[in-house]
Amino acid sequence: MGGIDRPYIDDETLHEILEHSMHGELKYTLMNDFLAKYSLQKDLFALKGLLAALLDLELYEIYSIEIKNPITPGEYIQDKDCILDIRLELNNHSIINIEIQTRFQAYWAERSLLYLSKNFDHLKEGESYKQLKPCVQIGILDNDVFHPQDPRYTGELYARYRMLNVKTHTEYTGKFEIRVLSLKNIEHASEAEKEKPNGVYQWAKLFAAQTWEELKMVAEKNERMQSFVGTVRQLSAEERVAQVCEARRKYLSDMATLKECLEDVTKQLEEETEKVKKESERAKKESERANEAEKKAKEAEEEIKKESARADQAEEEIRRLRQQLEKNSLAFPC
Repeated sequence: MGGIDRPYIDDETLHEILEHSMHGELKYTLMNDFLAKYSLQKDLFALKGLLAALLDLELYEIYSIEIKNPITPGEYIQDKDCILDIRLELNNHSIINIEIQTRFQAYWAERSLLYLSKNFDHLKEGESYKQLKPCVQIGILDNDVFHPQDPRYTGELYARYRMLNVKTHTEYTGKFEIRVLSLKNIEHASEAEKEKPNGVYQWAKLFAAQTWEELKMVAEKNERMQSFVGTVRQLSAEERVAQVCEARRKYLSDMATLKECLEDVTKQLEEETEKVKKESERAKKESERANEAEKKAKEAEEEIKKESARADQAEEEIRRLRQQLEKNSLAFPC
């Protein structure tokens, strides 16, 4: 069924039946990584449209898409912690990796760089470095890569990162690139992004949709988006696919809950640690004050001893003077 230039569901009657069943809130949005990946690997017609938007290409420039890590629902029902990225080779020339992520990852920048590096390391024994293919790591994220307080934060809808000379800003190589589509920043899209037909703004809205009505409205003027929505509707109705989607949803929900619990525990530990630290500092200051008082007491004691010794010496001197006076009195009586 289908191909890169033919919809996965090419039966108009079936498509109409599916469309009539698209009502209400989505049980699984397109940010369900399994549902999105499985649908895109089935619907290369839709995937071609998505790649054209993400890579700034015209549709005619894409003539070959090969999924390098295809999945089947049964393989992942138990393996809920798998990484569901889409690794593909485009036009037998470029390696593209697409990852869908709904949870904020504190080290996503490093993680994406690791994935990119692994894909870039694809030369076979005996091949020349000249044969290295361009690699692009693409993240479709619910959040942003960086927190707003981070100096690297830009607030862009679609950000691109490449290797540049820090002084001249000239490109080091065009074969190594990371791109990030942040659904959180849809409202920050530029006018140019909004006006570009079939561009990343429209696809971002599609992935961010929460109802079937939203999906249909966004996809209304884009046949590849329409194909994607139809494919998602058909596949999500299959029991084995729904099982994995639910497992992924539950797993991510549990992970989010666990993260919140860990954050609460971490916060409590930090508060306790800060409390203990303050108590320790207070005890240290008290100890220092006690030591200082003890030192002063010892100094005072030493001073008293010295004063006592001086008093004894003075008393001894007075006694000596009296004795001398008595001797003088006897020697020279009045």
